[in-house]
Amino acid sequence: MRFHFSKHVQEELEARKIARALVDQLLQAPEQKVPEVEEITCFQSRVDIGGKQYLLRVMVNESVDPPVVVTSLSHQQDCQVLEEAMKVKYDQEVDVLTIQLSAAPVEESDEDKPGVILDYDKDGNIVGIEILNASKRMENPRALEYAVA
Repeated sequence: MRFHFSKHVQEELEARKIARALVDQLLQAPEQKVPEVEEITCFQSRVDIGGKQYLLRVMVNESVDPPVVVTSLSHQQDCQVLEEAMKVKYDQEVDVLTIQLSAAPVEESDEDKPGVILDYDKDGNIVGIEILNASKRMENPRALEYAVA
């Protein structure tokens, strides 16, 4: 099956240091396919990276043709994020809101609630948040109000 990789997922793969070849392999033969939120299905498999076992999870919108890869995460990954300021980005193509809280490297990513992915540093601090189907979870994901109190 052919999949479309959104710009968002390509950026997340690079930021999370996940090889595209691993994702391609997972999409063709996942160990599991788990329904997530609305049209999103999680394709997941155990993969070996550098002699260590990781759970690779890829979120796919299967309601469109070709299916769109929305985002990807792996548990216990070592990831270097280069930006230093907090950043908020909304990708309308895949309806994902990303909030990068810190430039600390991501040690682990976890889907705390269906469609909400939290990135943690080595000390367990949240350094990033990814919200799938953002337009269905908030009034306007394109609007941002920022205040320092």
